[in-house]
This record gives sequence, structure tokens and C-alpha cells, in this order.
Amino acid sequence: MTSLDGLLRLLDTRSFPSLWFWITLALAWSVVNRGVLGVPGDVITRARADAEGHGMTLLDWMSLTLPRRRMGQGEAAFALGTSAFGLTCLGLLGFAYGLEMAQALSLLLVPLALLGLTRVLLARRMAALLDEARAGAVPPEEAARTAAAALMRHRWIGTGLSILSVAGAAAWGTWWNIIHPNGL
Repeated sequence: MTSLDGLLRLLDTRSFPSLWFWITLALAWSVVNRGVLGVPGDVITRARADAEGHGMTLLDWMSLTLPRRRMGQGEAAFALGTSAFGLTCLGLLGFAYGLEMAQALSLLLVPLALLGLTRVLLARRMAALLDEARAGAVPPEEAARTAAAALMRHRWIGTGLSILSVAGAAAWGTWWNIIHPNGL
């Protein structure tokens, strides 16, 4: 019976006092901020410095990773509708009905969804830029500089969003733990 109690304590469904929630939150944001659109951060940094032709390396990375992010209009509408429905349900369950797990998932997933939406928009812009560079309408060096600047800007936006998300979750989690000291 004591081993079962230990297992139940380890798998506690309460979110804010649980170490698992905070590990998941930190891990999610660190994984998401490793690169932008599948391009590693060091490739973006080197291309931005524009030393030794690293801009072409950036364009090569983008040509490999961007085709995986293309969706048709029907697929995009379905993904947007399903995501909006799921996040709305989580938000209602969490903040209207007071379910702690739904609040925690909302605080984790809503900022990630916002970052995902900005990445979809960035991918569309970068795909158009890459197509222009392939067609010769834009010189490759200029396309690489433009792409590196946009990817770096998006990287900063992702970092800022992660800081705000973790700070907001920490503030809400602290408030929740003060209001519900014994988890009730």
C-alpha cells in the first residue's frame, strides 16, 4: 500500500504545486526556442553576420525545412478551428469552472499556440522569399540577409514570449497555491 501511495504522489494531478508541471513548462519553452522554422540558432547567427557565405547555408536549411510546413487552405482551416476549439474548452474549464489542470494546460498551450501561429505566418513569408530567390527576382545574398533578419527577429519574439509565459504561469501558480494551500 505504501508503494501505491508513493506512485500516486509522484503522479499527482495537481499542477501548480507539482514539480512535473514546472519541468514541462521549462522543457517546452527551451525546446521550442532552440531554432526557428527548423533552422538552428547558430546558422541564423552566422548568416546574420554574413561571413564566409553562411547566407547560402541558411537558404539551404530553409529549402529543406519549409516544405514540411506547407498546408493547404482546408488543412489550415481545420487545424486553426480544432486548435481554437480545444484552447477555448481548456480556458473555460480552467478559468470559468476552476479546474487547476485546465488552467495549467491553458497557461502552457495558449502561448505556444500563439508562437505557432506567428511561425506559420513567418513560414509563409519565408517560402515566398525563397521562391523569389529561386526565380532570380531577388539576389540570393539579399534574400539571405532578409531571411536572417526576419528569423532573428522572430527568435527574439519567441524568447520574449517564453519569458512572459513562464512569468505569467509562475505568478498565477503562486496565487493559486496561496488561495488553495492544501490543494482544495
